[in-house]
Amino acid sequence: MKIITRQEVKYLISRASHDALLRDLANHLVPNKFFAQTIHNVYFDNDTNDLILRSIEKKEFKDKLRLRAYHMDGELGNPLIELKKKYKGTSYKRRIKLTIEQARDLINGGALNHTGQIADEMRFLIARTGCTPKMYIGYDRASYDVVGHDDLRITFDSNVRCRTTNLDFAPNPADKNIIDADHYILEIKAADTFPLWLTDALTRNGIFPQSFSKYARAFVCTEAIPL
Repeated sequence: MKIITRQEVKYLISRASHDALLRDLANHLVPNKFFAQTIHNVYFDNDTNDLILRSIEKKEFKDKLRLRAYHMDGELGNPLIELKKKYKGTSYKRRIKLTIEQARDLINGGALNHTGQIADEMRFLIARTGCTPKMYIGYDRASYDVVGHDDLRITFDSNVRCRTTNLDFAPNPADKNIIDADHYILEIKAADTFPLWLTDALTRNGIFPQSFSKYARAFVCTEAIPL
């Protein structure tokens, strides 16, 4: 069981901006122990897509339920089920570690057989909304620690793809790319305000925050509706 509270600021950037920013921050960033990963997610929603529509409508409070598994060095790690709540830009994540068998059982309609407050909150959300596994979203991530800032992490996601069938943690011919191949999703995760050198580098490279949700973009792509 794990609880995480932090700000998460996202940017959709070009390959040129990605390369320029990495050069600019070369003295501040170090690849962390999870540097090169493929991240697999399965998002829950109901038949009327209430959770993602609430996110798209930019409500002050939003919540999501998802399964997540990390693939690194040729191995798939133990999945997590994660309840993510966001209020006024601050994210609160509550996680429970599962076995791969437990995660696949949930994907196939099984129940969450865990005890404790976090599991109870997840079951309450499932009962309240009627949500079930709805969409797979995968991407490749490069993750950096920031020298001298233990509470700050920077990630770049690429090859972002989705599907609405065969929701397993594996590549699939049905995968559909949801951002251009020459773009990245930059995400800065911080417990406090950004250091001045970081905000200066972002401004210098013309990188400014924008609202971006992988699930929202995937939903728009699969439903063929405008943002």
